[in-house]
Amino acid sequence: MKWRVSDMDKSAAERIAQRFTGLPVEQRRQILAKMHETGQSFKLLPIAVTRHDAARIPLSYAQQRMLFLWQMELDNAAYNVPMAVRLNGPLDRQALSAALDQL
Repeated sequence: MKWRVSDMDKSAAERIAQRFTGLPVEQRRQILAKMHETGQSFKLLPIAVTRHDAARIPLSYAQQRMLFLWQMELDNAAYNVPMAVRLNGPLDRQALSAALDQL
């Protein structure tokens, strides 16, 4: 039986995705190439969390200003950017669901 990314449990998939994001770019390219050769797809793994609350980066002055203005008037939509996007091609429902679960 051939091992597939989709066969693993969620916690194992999260650990692999986390380790993958910590690798140098060249190593990631090699792994992705090998997975492609064997018919594996990395897109089935969850999106790895690369930062945690303890490692937060301070806000820039522009971000502080935006936060201040938003807190002054919570219903203000001044910085909202309305748009519509049309996607073409087949929909990978599992990948979409996993991406939305990460939000």
